[in-house]
Amino acid sequence: MTIIVVQAEINSTLEKVWEVISDIDNEPRFWKGTKEVKTLSKEGNIIKREITIAFRDQKCLQEIQLKHKEEIKATFTQGILDGTKIITLIPKNNTVILETK
Repeated sequence: MTIIVVQAEINSTLEKVWEVISDIDNEPRFWKGTKEVKTLSKEGNIIKREITIAFRDQKCLQEIQLKHKEEIKATFTQGILDGTKIITLIPKNNTVILETK
């Protein structure tokens, strides 16, 4: 399995970065390739949803786990995509390292 890791240092507070990335209903605005999202259920910090990806308008199911101000873990459970996308926030002085893998 191939793992791709990308990091970006953001000149902002952890709270502001978390506010943006945890707004997963607006993911199509900042995650290229996600065309539309539809939340199917929410129980605590677990969200099940259907996403439409830009490639031929294919639909996939995802299970999202939110760890407040730390991490978002999105696992593809059905559809043409397979795997997990993990977004981790790492506070560093007055900035935040956003790591995606």
